[in-house]
Amino acid sequence: MTQAFSDTGRIPEPAKPVRPRDAGSLVIVDTAQGAPRVLFGRRRPDLKFAPGKYVFPGGRVDAADARLETTEALPEIELRKLLFDMKGFSLPQRARALALAAVRETFEETGLLVGRRARAGETSSEPGWQAFYGMGFAPDLSRLVMMARAITPKASPKRFDARFFLVPADTVVHRVDERDHEFGDLVWATFEEARALELHSMTRAIVDDVEDLWAVAEAERARRPVPYYYDYQRSLIESGTAS
Repeated sequence: MTQAFSDTGRIPEPAKPVRPRDAGSLVIVDTAQGAPRVLFGRRRPDLKFAPGKYVFPGGRVDAADARLETTEALPEIELRKLLFDMKGFSLPQRARALALAAVRETFEETGLLVGRRARAGETSSEPGWQAFYGMGFAPDLSRLVMMARAITPKASPKRFDARFFLVPADTVVHRVDERDHEFGDLVWATFEEARALELHSMTRAIVDDVEDLWAVAEAERARRPVPYYYDYQRSLIESGTAS
């Protein structure tokens, strides 16, 4: 199945493609008002990557994400999926960093904290995580499900190897008004409403995957094959696959 990764059409590859940066995104689904609604942010029009497009919150992995110690970590099945076809060094620490980046970036971009109450004395001095822990909370990765992966095409001047994690909205334990300015606005949209938004092409493809996976019972979602978008093709990562 062929999928478009670019909003400007397929263009010739450069002589030396840019190396993709590891990135993580959260797909948060809320059913408090009945029909499932998904959170999107609209990127500022002056940004180089996907300007003006609606995307899922998330961003690239920082060094602090790899160093952070977590108690409520990813389930083993999620680590196996993340390690599959990992470019460069294939390490569990790097896999966890992808999920942590998704949680941290979502907090920075939307003010939503996915986690749990911090225990007595539990804090972090890692850049990027001080504010999160400063709210009295710690990240909790135990209910994140890797539900898609997409590598930006080689023709793009800015590339990401992005993993998308599905999570129900009841994992959001706190919200603050302060956030960075990468998103101009935030929107909760049903699947049909989302398709009417000015979505990035990759986001649009993954909306269909989210709708399919959300129809599956939560206990079974981790076992479902994971869509993998690479070089304009869509393949599947089986849930039990290890690298």
